[in-house]
Amino acid sequence: MGFPLAAMASCGNVLLANTVSGGDTAARSRGGTATAASFWNTGVVGAAIVEWHSEVAVILALLNLITLRLLLPLKGRLDRIREKERT
Repeated sequence: MGFPLAAMASCGNVLLANTVSGGDTAARSRGGTATAASFWNTGVVGAAIVEWHSEVAVILALLNLITLRLLLPLKGRLDRIREKERT
């Protein structure tokens, strides 16, 4: 019973670290909010694995991958539109 408790505490520390450093830095850097959301998703996937919910972890990881891949072309189009508006 000690291992899951210690592992959850570790995941809590990862989520806190993502909030304090990684997520904030990612939101301000070139990566933006998608990078920050991916950090959070990674922490939640880790927490799901610790709690023996591997199916949830797989679903979240796949949703993150699919979302990032599908929205990348849309982001490119929006960036081009914004660039045209600036000039």
